Amino acid sequence: DHIISSERHPGNTGLHGQGLALDPTANNVTIRNSVFRNCHCTAAINPQDSDGHQNIFVYNNLFYSDNPSRYQPSGLFRNTGEDKLNNSRFYNNTVYNWSAGGGNANIFSNGAGSNLEGYNNVFVNSVVNSWDYFSHHHNAYYKNEWNETGSVSLSYIPFTNANNPVGADGIPFTADDGLIPPTNSPLCGA
Repeated sequence: DHIISSERHPGNTGLHGQGLALDPTANNVTIRNSVFRNCHCTAAINPQDSDGHQNIFVYNNLFYSDNPSRYQPSGLFRNTGEDKLNNSRFYNNTVYNWSAGGGNANIFSNGAGSNLEGYNNVFVNSVVNSWDYFSHHHNAYYKNEWNETGSVSLSYIPFTNANNPVGADGIPFTADDGLIPPTNSPLCGA
């Protein structure tokens, strides 16, 4: 488990920190069970190879901000148009209070890619502005929705205590986490 926080890059420094930069030689990478918190950055995950990364799997992670007016990433992945992402998946992630300036959570902040898929993710208070280059299905959305196969449109915040994402113990992925859905949530068994 990893906690990746870029709070040290406040907006007034002019720095463009990344939550996690992929080494130019990185392929066949799995990013799972991690927390990306308060990323004031170009993107939470930043590919660095102009020839393209292959087989990047991002699942069971938490992307959130407890102060979205200050920490405003541009996207979940950053592609510059040269730094491509190919044959990759983004699934079973929770994205909460993730905004990009005006409140958008682009999957790519820009760029290109091929054979990309996003599914079984939950987006709450995170307006997905773009699924560019991704096929996507079976995602859940609160405050916006996409016309996709199997999507769930949520009418309320589907968590036990969204004001305390990692719970009183401050440790992610434990029983007291606030971003766990209650048993009657439409997210359970979806």
